[in-house]
Amino acid sequence: MKKLLFILFYLPIPGYGQINIGNDQTICLGDTAEVIALLQGGSQGAGMDTVIPGAHFSNYTAPNSTRGWWFQAQSSFTISSIMSSEDNTAGVLATNQSVEIVDFGTIPPLLYPTATGSHTVLFSAIDTIAGWLNCNTSIVAGNYYGVIGAKHDAGSSTMYNSYGPTGSQTFTIDGNPTTATRMVLQSALSSGSPISGSYMNDPIGTIGRVNIITGGGVNWYNIPT
Repeated sequence: MKKLLFILFYLPIPGYGQINIGNDQTICLGDTAEVIALLQGGSQGAGMDTVIPGAHFSNYTAPNSTRGWWFQAQSSFTISSIMSSEDNTAGVLATNQSVEIVDFGTIPPLLYPTATGSHTVLFSAIDTIAGWLNCNTSIVAGNYYGVIGAKHDAGSSTMYNSYGPTGSQTFTIDGNPTTATRMVLQSALSSGSPISGSYMNDPIGTIGRVNIITGGGVNWYNIPT
């Protein structure tokens, strides 16, 4: 007999039920499956949404400089995937990326060049393949978060940042208008996750464009008994 654990990340309402399923996962009489649904909340309900942080305005190709954006969450939701922008034309052939999602708690990142702030890393992928990465990161309403990263060549510290418009921008995240402000790291994220205080607020500059997908997904787990 096998139990099939089915998890949906949508609304925070757990559900429980049983259906018949065969010993070899073929539905038939005599076997049971446990179905547990966890539904994630937020104004999206059961939907998923791709957040592209504005249009690409310019390339910023630089050694030891990584750019991104920070925001205050207007609701609780999940960032299910993340991907550095591929719009920097100088880095079109770059195969790798480095990205992070960090939590600043209830205090936004400190103003550049003040490097005495703190953060908690929620997701980190360093010098990995470019493209969408699953991250399943929980976001809590009211907290401040940073999303940062860029493409680069494997093992390289030259970051192919994509810049959006100048100044803070407003995006729809989990159904809510959300202000996104430029966040800077004065080093190459490809060299490793930086120490606390390294991520700083730079509100008058252009944001570094890193894409995210918000909303739930489906994971299946087979649990033998």
